[in-house]
Parts: sequence; structure tokens; C-alpha cells
Amino acid sequence: MKVSYLINHFLIHKKKLLLIVLDFLFLLSSIFISHRILEYPKFGIIPSADFDTWIWFIGFAFVLQFVIFYIANLYLIPNTHTELLEQKTLILGLSLAVIFAGTAVFCYWTKFPLGRDVILLSLLLSWLGLLAERLSILQVFSPKHFALVKLINCAFLSKSQLAEELIKQNSFQNKYKAIFLSVNSVTELESLIKDQGIRIIVIDASSDLKSQNQLLINCLTKLKFEGIQVIALENFFEKITSRIPLLHIPGNWFLNSQVFNEISNQAILRSKRLFDIVLTLILSPLALLLIFVSALIIRITSKGAALYKQSRVGQGGKLFDVFKLRSMYVDAEKDGIQWTQENDTRITPFGKIIRATRIDELPQLWNILQGDMSFIGPRPERPEFVEKLKEDIPYYDLRHSIRPGLTGWAQINEPLATPSDALEKLEYDLFYIRNLSLWLEADIILKTIRVVLMRQGR
Repeated sequence: MKVSYLINHFLIHKKKLLLIVLDFLFLLSSIFISHRILEYPKFGIIPSADFDTWIWFIGFAFVLQFVIFYIANLYLIPNTHTELLEQKTLILGLSLAVIFAGTAVFCYWTKFPLGRDVILLSLLLSWLGLLAERLSILQVFSPKHFALVKLINCAFLSKSQLAEELIKQNSFQNKYKAIFLSVNSVTELESLIKDQGIRIIVIDASSDLKSQNQLLINCLTKLKFEGIQVIALENFFEKITSRIPLLHIPGNWFLNSQVFNEISNQAILRSKRLFDIVLTLILSPLALLLIFVSALIIRITSKGAALYKQSRVGQGGKLFDVFKLRSMYVDAEKDGIQWTQENDTRITPFGKIIRATRIDELPQLWNILQGDMSFIGPRPERPEFVEKLKEDIPYYDLRHSIRPGLTGWAQINEPLATPSDALEKLEYDLFYIRNLSLWLEADIILKTIRVVLMRQGR
């Protein structure tokens, strides 16, 4: 599952790899062209710098470009020229401005010989070049060409509610073609698999194999050894949607030794804890400044204390006090504890800003240092809500098997989730726990930055 996640969710994809490589080549080319135009008489064909400095410069530029473009969602190919020009042009320009600002800082600190005029001209050339590049790629991968792309034929042996939900997902329709087979014999099944070019067979163990038909099992085993992928429906759903279909998994699924083995991997857990401490210490100076300024504004704009603590359920069901900046009026719960709603009138005007930018959560850095929380994990809920959710949703308590987080897989996939989405959020949380890895941690952090910058969420 680790490799599968990396392939499907961390940019290992032909078109995206093409974008990454071409973007970086345009970036470097713009710097060389700008230097040749403006500073060639001074330094020659390339800036005078030793080889090690050049390696550091190229590595720094690539990592910076990759991270900024990934956060800005610039590795997603738009559907139309209008969408590209209207929605991506400004974002592309701002992203490049950040990249070249970082490049200027690098040149200043390392004495790398690139002047400000070269950097500014490089910014303009790369902006125009990358726009032209994306227009060209959009033409190559336009919808009329998508029709020529052969989808992977995927056979379902039975039609179930979960299968119907799966084939409606865009992530499924962009890569697979669903074929529902109704067969009366193993011989007929083998014939259909070969005639229709089936590459994946999806089985629902609760129905397809319920009768323990040994002939069918033998047939599927034979097809698997012939190169046909045979996969359980719940596992295929997880691969496509990045969440676990809790209402459709068999009762013994959690007993599988490979399902949640990473939560006992001490190497990953220790690395995760070390990352929490280091990142908290790095962010603390800026966080303290933002907390101080926000607290001052809160005290000026509304009555009541700026900081407050609230009981939440942590790892192992243990209660702890979470710290937050107040974003609601002091009498917000005069009628009892309530879920936050869309356009909630209890939220102050400034509270809407700090909630959208997650500034109200910054005091929880103290909770992370104390060990009650982590940067990444399921969001901690209030005990009153947890008791109700445990009654309504199966396996809800499993989300408390690791430390709760400041952000999480559910938060970036459902930033506007409502109380009715609690089941889907739990499915995302359990996917995170099942696939716990440093790759997934990095992906969540970058996507969290995107959510914050786009001011999504409540």
C-alpha cells in the first residue's frame, strides 16, 4: 500500500512528471538566457561559480519550484484554455515571484553571481514560457485526445452499492472502464475476460465468494497467475478514493495482520515525534507573533478572553485540554454545546479570518510539545460529540489509536465537512492510520498549506 499510495497520490504520473521536468527546464533556461542577454560580457557564457555552488543552486531551485507549484496546484492540467488563462495565469505569476524571491535570497547568502536585473528578466521569461508550455500541453492532453486514450477494462463480478459508488468517482472514470459481468460458468468467465481485454477483476468477497465456489476460486487464481490483477472491492475502493469504506468491509478485515501494522512501527512513530518537536521549535517565533497580534485584535473587537482551553479526546481515549484563540462570541454556547455550522452567527468577524487561515489553532503547538498532539493526525473532538459518534458510527474509536493532529488527511480532503460528513471523515482518518508514512505526512503538510492559502474550511 505504501508504494501504491506513492504512485497514485504523490505525483508519480506520466503527465505530471512531464510537467515537473519541463517546468524546471524552463526555469533554468530563463536564467541562462537572461544572464546571456544582460551579463554575458562580464562573466562569460555562465556565471562564474564553483561546481559545488552550482549543484546547490540547481537543487535549491528545483526543490523550491516543486514545493511552490505543488502547493499552488499547478501540476493539475486544466480542462480548457479559458480555465488556464483565467485561473492559472495569476497563480503562476505569483508562484514564480515567490520562487525567484527565494532564488534572490539564495544568491545573496551564497554570493552566487546573479544580479537583480537577471532575476527579474528570468521571472518574466519563465512566466511567458511556462504559460506557453501549459497551453501546448493542454492542446496535447485536450478532451478530444483523451478519447484516444485507452482506459483499463475493469470487470466486476457483481453489482453492489459500493461498486456503484466507486464507478461514479472521477478518479475511477479517468483511468478505468467498468464492465459488469454476469456469467453462469467458469468457462464463460475465462472467455469473457480474454475477449473483452479485462486487466483487473474486482471481487466482492461478501457475495462473489460467499458460496465458497471452489471452481471460481481456482479460476481466479489461474487468471491471477496469467497476469490479470484480482483485487477485493473494498481494497480497490480504498486505492481509488483514499478512504476506507467502513460500512462495506467484512467483519474480519481489521483482524488482518497487514491492515494497521504501521501504527506499531516504532521507527516511523519516533521519526514522526522528532519531526513534531523540530517543526514546532522552528515555527514558534512566527507563531508567537501571530498569536500575540491576533489576541490583541480579539480583545479589541469582542468581549472576553483571547485564549481559552477546551477538553478533547486524545490517544487511547485520554482527555486533554486543547488551547485555541477564541473565534466565537463569549456566549456562543449559552444554549448548549453545538457543532459549528456553515455561516455560523456565533463566529466573530475576525474569528472568520483566523479560522479560515487556521491561526486560531496555533496555540496547539504547546499541545504538540507536551505530547498530547501531533502535527498530522485525526482532529481531536470534544468528548460530548465523541460519545454520540461512537454510538452512530462503527469503529469510531479506532481514530484514537494515534495522537490527534493539528491537521489531517480528512481535513485536507473535506475542508468544508459538516457533522453529517463524520462517517466520511472517519474513513479518511483510518486511511491515514493504515497508510502512515513519511511520504503521506509530507503530502498532507503541502496540501494543508494550499488549503490555508485558499482559505478553505471553517
